[in-house]
Amino acid sequence: MKKSKLTLWIIPIAIVLVACGGNEYETVIESAIDHHRDVTMYLDETRESYEVRENANVVVYDEGKYITLSFIDPEDETEGRKETYEKVGDSWTQLEQYQSEMLLRKSPSYQEQLGKEM
Repeated sequence: MKKSKLTLWIIPIAIVLVACGGNEYETVIESAIDHHRDVTMYLDETRESYEVRENANVVVYDEGKYITLSFIDPEDETEGRKETYEKVGDSWTQLEQYQSEMLLRKSPSYQEQLGKEM
């Protein structure tokens, strides 16, 4: 009897924990977006206001070592330039466009579009 009661509690708790887990790259993606916002020199507040995760296309490579970000302007729905960052220690380094081309041959570890996993 005790086992069945215990099972009735464990199953719902496990389902809740799995549903609330998020993705494994959550912290890495937020860190890369924060870095992007820190190093970008915004000429106007409009661009800064829409460069958030909900307006981003995010591609993660090599289990979070590289992240490519591009942001969608909600007014005209155009995608901005793709910026690729490499995780070096505890910080990020922006790759030149030609350096990020090597990633096109790799399969992404994770992708999301406009804040939703693909």
